[in-house]
Amino acid sequence: MKKSIRRFLALFLAFAMLAAYSFSPQNLTAFAVSGVEEPTVSAQEAEQTTEPTEPTKATQAETQATTAEEPAQQETEAVTDESGEEPQTKPTEATEPTEPSEDEQKQDEEYPAKEFSDSAGGVQVVVNAPEGAFPKGTKMVVKAVGHSAELDAQISSAVGSEVEDYKAVDITFHNDGKEVQPEREVQVHLNASGLNAATEKEVVHVSDSGNASVVAEANANGAASVPATHFSTFAIAALTADGGEATRDVETWTVTFYNRDGEVHTTVNVPKGEAIGEQMPKVIDREDYHAFWAVGTIDSHGETTIEEKITSEYVPTKDTSVVPYYEQIEYTVTFLNEDKTETLYTKKVNSNTSYCLNDIPKVPEKAGHTGKWVYSGGNFTNKVKVEADTDVWAEYDKTVFTVNFMVGDKVHATDTYYSGDKLSLPADPVVEGKDFTGWYVGETEIVGGENVTSDMTITAQFDDQYYVNFIVDHGD
Repeated sequence: MKKSIRRFLALFLAFAMLAAYSFSPQNLTAFAVSGVEEPTVSAQEAEQTTEPTEPTKATQAETQATTAEEPAQQETEAVTDESGEEPQTKPTEATEPTEPSEDEQKQDEEYPAKEFSDSAGGVQVVVNAPEGAFPKGTKMVVKAVGHSAELDAQISSAVGSEVEDYKAVDITFHNDGKEVQPEREVQVHLNASGLNAATEKEVVHVSDSGNASVVAEANANGAASVPATHFSTFAIAALTADGGEATRDVETWTVTFYNRDGEVHTTVNVPKGEAIGEQMPKVIDREDYHAFWAVGTIDSHGETTIEEKITSEYVPTKDTSVVPYYEQIEYTVTFLNEDKTETLYTKKVNSNTSYCLNDIPKVPEKAGHTGKWVYSGGNFTNKVKVEADTDVWAEYDKTVFTVNFMVGDKVHATDTYYSGDKLSLPADPVVEGKDFTGWYVGETEIVGGENVTSDMTITAQFDDQYYVNFIVDHGD
């Protein structure tokens, strides 16, 4: 089409130039002199011949497009070489991949990429965490969140209308006993079962402070993927048709909680197939006891019959009675031998004994020693209040001591004493050429009568004897 227009314009211009030349004054005079008959042209024909037809808007647009293409074509032709072939572009040299630094490698090892997977309350949760998101050893915990008036209102406010139904879970991550949040964005895949497939569905994130917002749309099967940098409660909500009134009629089990007197403490309605979740009330404390909730019965006298202890993850299968259940706090005292390699006895203490052990076992005997029990806080007696499982071990004080009297490197005499006995000295030793000067321990002289409180080594000390010879000179 564009080529046809260009041809038409070229022919039109050529014809106009020819017409202008033919009808110039000079050419007309020549025709008259030579006797050539002047061509007869009507006024209408002359007007059509000498004045080009005004192009339509469509023709102008096509002409402009053609004009715009021509410089581009000329530019393309200009960059070809003389042979008519387009020059070849030199490929860019590939750069070598950069080796990760030692710090980056360490970061990858301490914060590795990981996929987490768990489910609760009919919601399957998969979290894909890239490197740098969670420290090594992090675990994900998913707990079902039951329906409640507060959560209903939060979700309805977020989606802008009432909802027909929803499935909610609380997602947390834990490392080294502490709850952690990702240090970079992760991808969360949610899949909720049991929702009406004919309704539109949205994913709502409810923060720890109670702020709810729509973060994604879910498909008909209740599946969705959302990015996340903070975890708390996520809900997949099935919207009511055309924003109408909610038609959800959830079947529930009634769970009744009783106090220690057999009176109703609180009642909650739990959707069938779901866990009690956050509707579980706080346990009723009792001093010196571990407190739990348990499925069972209780009479007006506080006597209980227990079936099983439960937590917030308990899923009732019928209308259920729940009663307080208590286990007395009890600690174990373990008695060990002197080098702590053998358990000799174990004893239990609780609030009934004021956590003090009255029947402390006898310390095993050891010849020449007096034994006692000790623990990390000192001597262990029946006045020590036990506040945790405790290890106790035997410790001995020696009661019979040996005293050696030494003359040089030989034993002169040996005696044994009970602790506190008075020391008696043996007969003075006799060494030829020396005078005995006393018994010593180091530089301290032992004179006898000292209290013996430990093993002793006592050494004799001597002075050398000297001889003087007198010679009588008779003058011979």
